Amino acid sequence: QLERVRTPQDDQDAAAKMSAEQGAIVISEGVLELLWRGLINKLMRRLVDGICRIECFTQEGLALMNLDFQVLEQELKRLTTIRPIPETDFPNGFVKAYYITSEAEVLAWVKQHKEYTAEHCRGLVMHGVGASMKKKARKDLEDKVDQLLRFRS
Repeated sequence: QLERVRTPQDDQDAAAKMSAEQGAIVISEGVLELLWRGLINKLMRRLVDGICRIECFTQEGLALMNLDFQVLEQELKRLTTIRPIPETDFPNGFVKAYYITSEAEVLAWVKQHKEYTAEHCRGLVMHGVGASMKKKARKDLEDKVDQLLRFRS
């Protein structure tokens, strides 16, 4: 009588059966990486969604946000095998845009960075460089930004 040779699929099937009996779910490395990438993408976008709604920024607050992003990136490196951590430039670039001090620079930034939504750009203008402008000047800047954003969602 011939003995059947065990295959890697047999090991996976056995692991899945044992995990199912214990209430756990077995997820392949490829699927796990896809899940992590999707989660990280959503997380970075939600961070920018929140940042664009903050009405009052200080230099110290911006510096602390940059530090928070560094800690988040380190924790994601600890939790996942993905290197480099994707999408970290998205919130970092947005926070750095709050250091822009002139109307011309912020208009150029909005024009160049099409990856950010209209809501993100409006928040940046209103609560960033526009926060220190007089009402009429800020309204004029917002109108210029709206012209740049008219085809963006």
